[in-house]
Amino acid sequence: MKRSAYALAAVLLFAFRAAGEERLVLPGVARANGVGGSRFVSTAWLHNPSDSPLAIDLALVAATGRAGQARLVLGPRETRRVEDPVDSLFGLESAAGGLTARADGPFLLRGVTANVADPRGTYGLALPSLRESEALKSGETGVVPWLTHTVAAGAGFRTNVAVVLLEPGTEVLVTIVDDTGLVRGEQRLVAADALFWQQPVTELVSDAEIPLGRVEVRVLRGSAVAYAAVNAATASWPPILPSATAAGAAKAGCCSSGAIRDTASAAFRSPRAVTRAIFVGPVAAFAV
Repeated sequence: MKRSAYALAAVLLFAFRAAGEERLVLPGVARANGVGGSRFVSTAWLHNPSDSPLAIDLALVAATGRAGQARLVLGPRETRRVEDPVDSLFGLESAAGGLTARADGPFLLRGVTANVADPRGTYGLALPSLRESEALKSGETGVVPWLTHTVAAGAGFRTNVAVVLLEPGTEVLVTIVDDTGLVRGEQRLVAADALFWQQPVTELVSDAEIPLGRVEVRVLRGSAVAYAAVNAATASWPPILPSATAAGAAKAGCCSSGAIRDTASAAFRSPRAVTRAIFVGPVAAFAV
């Protein structure tokens, strides 16, 4: 009898979670000009897996703070493609940041940021979303396990680091560490409200020649997600938002891209080419 009661409780708990509020974060969207005449624009996809209409509330967290809100209503089983959400949803001419989304039921969200300047073809990276509950919380440290940066212009690679501070009062310490364990630079971030922040490695360290290193993101208060983008120096990426890995920690036993908790088993390592990245997620692996 006890076993049946436990089984029933488990089923009810699962049903509650499946039907409960869902909050997702897409860590990077952009509408911005980049170096070398590049033009980076994002596209987002949302999917409603239920048999009923679903209202999804979206908000953009930009470098200036909260930058707009929008609501989309998806029909049963509908997949919606949103072109250029920075403009089409929030009416902004130029901005970059994190996209937060909430609904009263489960839904899916992902995005792509691509250089659309050349009509012969585009390149960029796909970005998966993560649940807000998977973000780094106070006292947790996320690690982006690969960083490489070359000082010489037009050679090697360059790395940009970004953090989305998700709630008022969030405080984060960003640390750049080389492969010997030497701390090369630190920066403390404090946000009165939700905020998007990004800087190249050159702005975070005194000597930016780092053949191999990592980024550590420690949340001192509040919650945050973080990512780093390692780009070929000869490629054109927007200075405010390179297309990069989605940020946040994965639970032990599954894989995710971006910053990961020290105690998790997830990891991300970028291949050399900026036009190809591999994301290994809980369900599938894909490349762009």
